[in-house]
Amino acid sequence: MSDKYNATVTEVTTFVEGLAIYRVEPDHVPVSFEAGQYTTLGLLPEAPRVAGSDPDPPGIKPGKMIKRAYSIGSSCKVTDHFDFYLVLVSEGALTPRLFALGVGDRLWVAKKCVGTFTLEPVREDQDVVLIGTGTGVAPYMSMIRAYFDPAAPRKWAIVHGTRKSFDLSYHDELTALASKHDNFFYYPAITRPDDDPWKGPVGRLNKLLEEGTFETAWGHEFDAASQHVYLCGNPGMIDGAEKWLQDKGFSEYQKKKNPDGNIHFEKYW
Repeated sequence: MSDKYNATVTEVTTFVEGLAIYRVEPDHVPVSFEAGQYTTLGLLPEAPRVAGSDPDPPGIKPGKMIKRAYSIGSSCKVTDHFDFYLVLVSEGALTPRLFALGVGDRLWVAKKCVGTFTLEPVREDQDVVLIGTGTGVAPYMSMIRAYFDPAAPRKWAIVHGTRKSFDLSYHDELTALASKHDNFFYYPAITRPDDDPWKGPVGRLNKLLEEGTFETAWGHEFDAASQHVYLCGNPGMIDGAEKWLQDKGFSEYQKKKNPDGNIHFEKYW
């Protein structure tokens, strides 16, 4: 075990092969971050790769920590651990090693959490629409768990797109919230319905937005005067959605150049 490691895996929740939540407890607790931020995980090249993954890509140097940034999925009000929603990239350098970890195994985690993909710019009287693909839902779970208030006037809507229904890892939690609270709406969709028991929306998120399918289901229209929209995950989805939102009067938030902007995005590759 390397003395370069400073955190321990305390729980692994596997949804399907190659898709899991890893709970990591750093040695340096309590942790401090804002919902929507990310931190960096690392393992040494000597750490084993999970069975069935591809060989290492070129450029891996012995003894040099392999590091990648990941959004935090746990509430920022929980200070003794981080949750990371991870998908296995078989040809990658780090996730095949992360997926070989079990409870009690050690890894490296940065002491600092960073990022501006947070709810800080949103006024209390404004609504939020959270749109994500794949593991891009992770920062939204942190936001919802920390700040959703069923008694507050703010409306929340979360749109999550995946390939198959079994990739909708937070489906039960989000469905339960939506069924109990009028100010919370959950809209899951998949793109590959073949051989899938899914009965919900089907199609790429950009198409479902542009056709008005989401707005009809939600019962509200996109409104640049009263909403902030967050986009996370696939860059193609983000680019298309941003352009479509701009045509509706939305603009990219920039703290100094455009503090009144209301589009926020986090691209995952």
